[in-house]
Amino acid sequence: MPTEITVESALAAIKRAVDEKGPDHKISNCVYFGNETAKPICLIGFVLHYHGYTMDDLVADCVAESGGIGALSSSFGRLNSCAIRYLPGNCSRIKITPEAIDVLSAAQLAQDKGESWGEAQRLAQQAAAKIPRPSL
Repeated sequence: MPTEITVESALAAIKRAVDEKGPDHKISNCVYFGNETAKPICLIGFVLHYHGYTMDDLVADCVAESGGIGALSSSFGRLNSCAIRYLPGNCSRIKITPEAIDVLSAAQLAQDKGESWGEAQRLAQQAAAKIPRPSL
């Protein structure tokens, strides 16, 4: 069952992906999930996957709003490659805290600029460090 993505779980998932693929790993065609394989492709796709989300979670809302297979394909294509900040508002199944959106956005922006996943991880950690923590 999918779980909500928080700052802590996002950072852990990014670390896991970087550990699996290597810090120098880069990708040029960034989509969350492969259209043919439904497997995670980009760094944020791996984060979604590690939290239990699948391509079906993106497609479910596309089916609900589409007017046919062409519209479904177009809607899914937009969601499968959109900025992470737009996903929760457009996919009712995907739950991400606002703070985690900031962290994931930093990683996604780095990756989209052609940076390595190690650099994306560093920038995500940097973004997380800027998030105010409640004092005890």
